[in-house]
Amino acid sequence: MQRQTDAQGDVATPQGRPDFERLARRSTDGYFRYRFPEGLTFASPGLAALLGRPQDELQGTGVVWPDLIAANSIAEFDALVEQLRTRQTDQLLTVVQFQRVDEDPVWVELYCLPVFGEFGGVQALDGVARDVSQHLDVADLLSRRSIEQAVLLEAQRELLTSLDFQQTIGLIVEQALRLLEARGSTLFLLEPRTRTLRPTAGAGPDSAIDQGVELTLGEGVSGWVVANGRPILLDSLANDKRGARLLSRLGADASTLSAPLVLGETIAGALTVTGKPGQFGDDDLSFLVALAQVASLALANSRSYQTVERLATVDSLTGAYNRRFLEDNLPDELERAYRMHYPLALMMIDVDNLKAVNDQHGHTQGDEVLRRTVASALQNIRETDWLVRFGGDEFIVVLPGCSPEHLAILADKIQNQLANAEDLAAPVSLSLGGAILDSGWMAPAELLQAADDAERQAKRDGGNRMILRRLTGASQRGSTGQLTRS
Repeated sequence: MQRQTDAQGDVATPQGRPDFERLARRSTDGYFRYRFPEGLTFASPGLAALLGRPQDELQGTGVVWPDLIAANSIAEFDALVEQLRTRQTDQLLTVVQFQRVDEDPVWVELYCLPVFGEFGGVQALDGVARDVSQHLDVADLLSRRSIEQAVLLEAQRELLTSLDFQQTIGLIVEQALRLLEARGSTLFLLEPRTRTLRPTAGAGPDSAIDQGVELTLGEGVSGWVVANGRPILLDSLANDKRGARLLSRLGADASTLSAPLVLGETIAGALTVTGKPGQFGDDDLSFLVALAQVASLALANSRSYQTVERLATVDSLTGAYNRRFLEDNLPDELERAYRMHYPLALMMIDVDNLKAVNDQHGHTQGDEVLRRTVASALQNIRETDWLVRFGGDEFIVVLPGCSPEHLAILADKIQNQLANAEDLAAPVSLSLGGAILDSGWMAPAELLQAADDAERQAKRDGGNRMILRRLTGASQRGSTGQLTRS
């Protein structure tokens, strides 16, 4: 009988007959026999390597299933073995976790056949174990990628169908919070003139929206992202100086992701999420970058719509917002001021001598006075302020976070510019009424009435002056009321 030797010196079986013992000895798969109730009676070198244990510790030493299989897999595996022993099935094929010594569990595909005794009962199992951890990791990655793509498509559909700017940014932070299972999500927008970042929308307990946070360009995590136009992942805020301010605000260590919002060639802001230390990985950062790209498209879309909508809310003569805009937006400004604990000021402007200009020089000159009044106000107010034409010759400036000193300076600048304008048909003076809500809640109608009363008092006192009223609202938010003027 002719025999042959392979390259490793193993002696092969006669030709035409496979040598399964040699295959088991040389294979990286694990071959075994498991007898009931003794446990393993044979374990190949491949099984020993799979379990990270010496081969002689596995064979004939009372090693049973609970010693091999991870606790989270043993109950399900026992049920499958019982089906095999009671002949409900003639083979066993499953994936379980094997518990390696002093290492993480490894996912294993098991294939077992019954070994019958003299009287037909199942006395043992012959099986093969194959490490499929890498395959499962790849499958899990592909599954996650498919899920992420589906989620992004759904987020894109939802975001791009929203034309309202505030609703859009609210959806963005909610999506980021939910999809990344974060503790906080904040959208920062850059104000180019002041080069500051302001939290515009937020979700979750760690959001910056309720903290009154304002960052200079380059400051903190979000400021760095906007300044550099690159996303960032920090496993621990405590280990990076860019996270110092956020760490101080949260009062505990956290991890954070932040991605820039790019509109055309401009970095418009950042989308930032926070979570437990070490919570996020590179895949999460890639996902946030993709979500930020969708968010940027949605912002551009809503801003384009906002431009069209603005034409319906702007006074055609002066370019100031009209009364409809005031009615739609003043309640929101009051809500933000109350929530973020900053003052809100209103300044009502009334042109003192407009009727005389109309009577003596014609309505064309009167219209020019109104346009110049608006131009002077717009030249001196901040980007966060806004101006409304409230009536024929009355205007309202809404000034979030404005101090009494700033309001007085603003009033002086506008009055002086109009009084010294040499190209107007007649000198122009203004009666101004200021109302500053220092704290608490007040309905829009009440704040408007306070500014109106102050302006009327300035008019009664001879005009060309400002009367200022400082107000304290209720400690609890109440009805928004109706915008009315007596």
